[in-house]
Amino acid sequence: MGGRRGVAGALVALAALGTGACGGANSPFVASWTRDGVPVDRDELDLYRGEGHCDWESALFLHVSWPPGSGARRQFVRDPDGVVSPALAAAFDGDVSPPDDTVDTGFGTEDGVRLELPPGDDPSEVYLVAPAGAVEAWPLAEPPVGCD
Repeated sequence: MGGRRGVAGALVALAALGTGACGGANSPFVASWTRDGVPVDRDELDLYRGEGHCDWESALFLHVSWPPGSGARRQFVRDPDGVVSPALAAAFDGDVSPPDDTVDTGFGTEDGVRLELPPGDDPSEVYLVAPAGAVEAWPLAEPPVGCD
């Protein structure tokens, strides 16, 4: 994976995207996603903010079908505040250097956020990469979680 920057520069880059906490109102992650420049169906990738009636607004949920077309959907959660689960909060890493053999999925946003996965068909985390190189690791929620 190329384009990694120093920690300080990465944090400044995320702040420049309009958010102090990337799950905030102007989160660079909550955007229209494409795969290789083509808009994706929500069955392929869906990223959304947690439900307010469960007090999960600070969490982000990513559902992705991987490998593409497999129908195998996985849920990954950005929950740094632990509003969904202390275990998911503990597994979240907001400043990570992913392994060099991550897979570029082709998924991205207009703002330049990319989704990368570790190799293999059963990832335990995904990497969201900001344009300036800041990287977050979002853990797999197994079983998937939901708000009633």
